[in-house]
Formats: sequence, C-alpha cells, structure tokens
Amino acid sequence: MAKKDYLNIHFMRIFACILVVIIHITATPTTVLTPNSVPQLFFLLMNQLSKAAVPIFVFISGFILSKIYEHQRINPLTFWPLRLPKLVLPYILWSLAYYFIYLYKGFYPLDLVFILKGLLYGTFVYHLYFMIIIIQCYLIFPFLHMLAERIGYMKCFILSVLIQLAFVGVLFPYKDRFITSYIVYFTLGMLLAKRNRTVKATYPRLIFNACLWLAAGLLSFWLSLISQNQWFNITGRIYSISYVFISSWSILALYQFFYILSVKIKLKNEITSFIKHLSQGTQLIYFAHPLVMFGTEILLNKIGLYSISLRALIYFVVILMFLFPFGTYYKSFFQRIKRPTP
Repeated sequence: MAKKDYLNIHFMRIFACILVVIIHITATPTTVLTPNSVPQLFFLLMNQLSKAAVPIFVFISGFILSKIYEHQRINPLTFWPLRLPKLVLPYILWSLAYYFIYLYKGFYPLDLVFILKGLLYGTFVYHLYFMIIIIQCYLIFPFLHMLAERIGYMKCFILSVLIQLAFVGVLFPYKDRFITSYIVYFTLGMLLAKRNRTVKATYPRLIFNACLWLAAGLLSFWLSLISQNQWFNITGRIYSISYVFISSWSILALYQFFYILSVKIKLKNEITSFIKHLSQGTQLIYFAHPLVMFGTEILLNKIGLYSISLRALIYFVVILMFLFPFGTYYKSFFQRIKRPTP
C-alpha cells in the first residue's frame, strides 16, 4: 500500500480521537448519574461504543511502522533516536504543563520524586497513560519486526495473543499501561500492513462492517450492565479476555469500513488534504482536550450550570468546535513553515 492510499488510516485515527474524547466526557455521567436511569444508560452506551479507542491507536502505530519499514532491516540504535523524540518530548512537555497546573491548584506537591514517578507512569492526568503504551510499542518494534520477518507475521500475532492472554490473570501495579495489555493490537496492525488485501468496496459491505462495530459496542454495553447490576458474576479475567476479543473485532470492522468508505466516496483534493491535516493534528487534540474540559468546567461552575448531562454535551461541543479545527490548523501551519520556499 503506497503512502497515498492511507486515507482509511487517517479516517480511523480521526474516529479514534473522537472516541477518546467521548470516553473521557462520559466517564463522570456513567458513574455519578442514577444507575439504570435513561441518561445514565445513554452515557454508558456511548462509553462502551468508544472502548476500542486506545486499541485502535495502538493498531495504527503498528500498521504505519510496518508500512514504513517494510522489507527493511531495523537497527534499534538508529530507529530509537529517530522516532522516540517525536513521542517523548511532547509527552514530557504536556505532562509538566498539567503537573504545574495541578500544582498551582494545590492538588500536587512540589516533589522531584513525585514528578519523576508521574512522568514514568503517566499519572499526572488520566489520559497520559496512553503515551506510556505507545512509547513501549516503539521500543519493542525493532525486535517484533525482526521476529515477524523470521517466523512470519501471523505466527508473531498468535504469539502476542498468547502473551496477552497469559498476563490476563497476572496483577501488578500500573498493569493498565504495560505493553502486555496491548501487544495484540500492535501486532494486529503489523499483520494487516503485511497482509493487506483489497476488500470488495460495496455499500452492503460498508453497512455490514458498521453493524459489526455497533454489535461489538453493544456486547461491551451488555457486559457493563451485567457488572453494574450484578446479574451474575463476571470475573476480571473473563472481562479482560472479552475486552481483547471485542477490541480486535472493532478494529477489524472499522478498518474495513473506512477502507471501503475511502474507496467509495470521491473527495476533492482540498477535502482529502483537510482530512490528512486533521488526522495529523489528533496528537494535539489528544493532549489538550482534558485541559479544554478543565477550563470549560471552571466557566460552567462560575455561571452555576451543574447539570451533569448538559455539561457533558457542552464539553463535547466545545472540543469539537474549537479544539479540532485548531489541531488541524496547527499541524498544517507548521508544515507550511517546514516546506522549502520555491
């Protein structure tokens, strides 16, 4: 697949970014609103439909890296200095920004050990754990790439499934941000990048894959209802295994959905360019959206608007109307600066 054919990946990245925002916006309503009330069930449904967001981003990283380094040998000592700074530097800057904001508000102590631990585990704000996962993916990619080239990408994927399932019942601190909880999605991206096959692009297939993703979300919603109402006991191990299955199911469905969509719709060059810029700006949107929510929350408190449901809607509208366009402009602006003058 040539670089020009990555439009489906751009669509996937934008969609996953929206899902991440939805997860964080719906987190409070799902736990604070009256259980099984209509508003609570609505937010719970939206939350569970968005659960595959982080696995999708991990999948995209594996897919893109495999495409970039297809048929190449990778030297970790050259790969890491080239790739890691693009992840680590923004992560450190945004982490410290959030730290100093919460330090100013009196929530965090002025303590070097606290700072180093926060940077190591991504604990300054709830969403930063994702960067710890992605950094680990980049650290192990040269070795996974070498392994996949030697034993085959399918065998490498199966091995990662076995590793992730083996760690399901193993408990240790910060397990949710360790690579063993996400390696399946990363190697799935590597596998599909290597075994990319053309899917027959028809509208029935488009609808079918949309329904597959919806069905995965509904299954996750049903499992959450079971847990919430304690209809019967679902162990943590069973829930973790089901999460792997549902997330992989969602990834495959959305990958085909956006591939077909990118083939069926004929976009003008300007729209295609906008989609790519928005996709590339999702990193800024990811880092900044909790800050936007925090600022919006302060304003809503000042005007006395305390409706949980209405606040969630306002958060989403503000992020969608202001942060998404800003992320698009920000990325395209710096690309124009870097572009050499004719």
